[in-house]
Amino acid sequence: MLKQLIILLSLILLSSATLFGQQQEADSVDLSQYRWEKRILLIFAPDSTNAMYQNQLQDYSKYRAGFEERDLITFHLLRKKSGKLLEQTLSSENVQELYRQFGVTKNEFTVILIGKDGSEKLRTTDLLPVRKLFSVIDAMPMRQREMRNRSH
Repeated sequence: MLKQLIILLSLILLSSATLFGQQQEADSVDLSQYRWEKRILLIFAPDSTNAMYQNQLQDYSKYRAGFEERDLITFHLLRKKSGKLLEQTLSSENVQELYRQFGVTKNEFTVILIGKDGSEKLRTTDLLPVRKLFSVIDAMPMRQREMRNRSH
């Protein structure tokens, strides 16, 4: 609950900065605010009825604790609607900006993993099984340190 509140407050502050013309264009989404704190999973789909999107959500729905343990947040970016980050809705302009920023075509299903360092770690236009996602994250040096620190 505290993590969600912090993220919500961050998004409110981000919106305020946008409204007052500070550092960002009106339709940009600044993923760098999560750098060194969160890993980001971007799920792009044409719409919520897309079969691959539905299958991806079904696979991930059982692993909420694993997502939290890996500091992983998910953006749902639906081309024909607005997007979602946790319970926060993103405007269609923000969604379009992320499509452009990551070079995803409008009818394409794409999953992109962004590491805590802000770099793209994995991109696929196929389903990304949770086991593969977690194994990629767990092999990252920063994640290895996190696991060692938590076990002590």
